[in-house]
Amino acid sequence: MRARAVVATTVLVAGFGLFALWRSTGGDATCTGEVRLTIAAAPEIAPVLTHVSARWAEDARGGGGECVAVDVTAAAPADVALAVASGGGVVLAGLTPLAPASPVPGSTPTPSPTDAPPARPAVAIPDIWVPDSTTWLVRVRSTGPDLVPPQASSVATSPVVLAVPQPAAGALGWPTQLPTWDAIVSRLTTGEPLRLGVVEPNRDAVGLASLVALGAAAASASADPQAMTVAMMRALFMGRAPGESELLARFPTSADPSALGAALGAAPLAERSLIAYNSQRPAVPLAAVYVQPPPPALDYPYAVMPGIAAERVRLADELLQALDGDRYVDELAAVGLRGPDGTAAFTAMPGAPATITTGHLDGAAVAQALATWISVTRPARMLAVMDVSGSMNLPVPTAGGATRAQIATEAARQGMMLFDESWSVGLWAFATNLNGAADHVEIVPIGPMTENRPALVAALETVQPDPNGDTGLYDTVLAAYQEVREGWDPAAVNSVVLLTDGQNDDPNGITLDELIASLQTIIDPRYPVQVIAIGIGDEVSQAELERITTTTGGGTFIARDPSAIGPIFLRAISLRPAAEPG
Repeated sequence: MRARAVVATTVLVAGFGLFALWRSTGGDATCTGEVRLTIAAAPEIAPVLTHVSARWAEDARGGGGECVAVDVTAAAPADVALAVASGGGVVLAGLTPLAPASPVPGSTPTPSPTDAPPARPAVAIPDIWVPDSTTWLVRVRSTGPDLVPPQASSVATSPVVLAVPQPAAGALGWPTQLPTWDAIVSRLTTGEPLRLGVVEPNRDAVGLASLVALGAAAASASADPQAMTVAMMRALFMGRAPGESELLARFPTSADPSALGAALGAAPLAERSLIAYNSQRPAVPLAAVYVQPPPPALDYPYAVMPGIAAERVRLADELLQALDGDRYVDELAAVGLRGPDGTAAFTAMPGAPATITTGHLDGAAVAQALATWISVTRPARMLAVMDVSGSMNLPVPTAGGATRAQIATEAARQGMMLFDESWSVGLWAFATNLNGAADHVEIVPIGPMTENRPALVAALETVQPDPNGDTGLYDTVLAAYQEVREGWDPAAVNSVVLLTDGQNDDPNGITLDELIASLQTIIDPRYPVQVIAIGIGDEVSQAELERITTTTGGGTFIARDPSAIGPIFLRAISLRPAAEPG
């Protein structure tokens, strides 16, 4: 690549702004009217798109001779994702606004335990969306496949790096060596801890990419990968920030050793963020440590949204062709961004590799990382209700002959390791007539994990199916809902997690209609209790479970192959409802 001078960095725009507007119209008085395109873009690339759109719109014309106007709005990708998901009637895990709920009469109100900011008001759905990462399209498509295009062209890139104060970067081998994520996990969880920060991964593509990379390293770095993953995520949780500006403010402002020791030691950020930060000539510049294997770079996909008129699609495609050439790449360089192929029109930062990895995160990896993160970081008050009817003793060929009960209890055991000490968890078992005429039996009452963890682990090792037991599903669901509702905690997510492999077959119990009617009489949106149903095997009635969870709020997850229940269990317990204001 030929060398080019860097455009003056005075046009660098902080990536924290929420709104910028450009309206460009052709000045030809002979225009027959106007066609308007709307673009919602990540704040850092919005100024570049504004300039290019202005130049392009001077000569662009609609099919009937209309002038073209382009509105470019700088909007956080999470806000646009919320708007798109909301418009499609779906919810993105972790981005549901959390409204405060009224306490149960007689209880003491407790502030929400999470300091993550509530989701901002939705922005308008644009004709063209340019988020900072294809990860946002992957997340939306996972819940609403037709809400965003299946593919989108990259119009810029920025590698994900580990930002480290320069005086401390040498300990990681900078600038001559490229450390691995395994080494970072080791520093994070053992020995002298690395004070690592991260922007809330639910709202930040860089935070999510680093979470996936750290999770993969943790899973391969220990004989007990689950415990290592939990340790890594808990350490990361302690250093999280609601936004990039808040995270950057935690880096040292003095090279004094005591200041360096007390400040943030490292944080995954986009390369362009370090360029912007260092351009302000801070007392302690940040080094860009390019950790291996590199997470996919931010790729700024140009997504033409489904459903817009054919004329706008044509104009959007023409505008995309204008996002090319040396002048465009120079404008990207002015805001610290690389071209779509990863090449830079600015001097590379010390330690930067010759090539930049593009691509995007796998949808399954994103879902798994987010589910685990939410499970680890969001407190809950949960009653786990396990089916111990006779059919749970059936072997599963795809799991080496382990029984359904063994697979379910192992999934629950692994999930239990993810629960923070702030969680409260109890355990019931159910079949038919387990406790006199009652279909359920309490094994461990709901209580804080600080007290209940040993009892829960021990109980899961001893749970055995009743060979003569049928599935007393409806009576158990009602009793479990009442149990959780009675002790409702305003500071936690209150839920019933039900694991079952069959349909209700209790001839002496209530009917499904009677269950729904009973639930509707006790449900109060001010005190939400969600029911999460996890169905195991082919004999489950998904429609039956969905009718229950639609009534209570929550969700239904079906593992037709019981050996695949582990990831489904993590997804299920990551659900977090939005409580309505009282």
